[in-house]
Amino acid sequence: MEQEVFFEFIKQCHLKEEEITRKKNGDYSPKSDALSNFRRYGENQLLSRIWEKFQRLENIISSGKINCDDEQFEDTVFDLSNYCHLLLAYVKEKKEHPV
Repeated sequence: MEQEVFFEFIKQCHLKEEEITRKKNGDYSPKSDALSNFRRYGENQLLSRIWEKFQRLENIISSGKINCDDEQFEDTVFDLSNYCHLLLAYVKEKKEHPV
């Protein structure tokens, strides 16, 4: 893949990730606090979600098959990326506003 094609691919992935996050975030938290879902257990909850997605990808890659029809490989990659973004935002906010 040529570099410019790769950068365009990344740009499209980020747009898709933002679209997913906007849709899902409203199901988990109020507009006034996008990170509220993670405040109870903090980083450990986020790391657990990241680990689950990583495990799923590892199993799909090693087995070559997807057992769950409603979440494709790409969906899991986008979810993993979005959980990493949530972790970054959570840690950033925690540093800027310590309790």
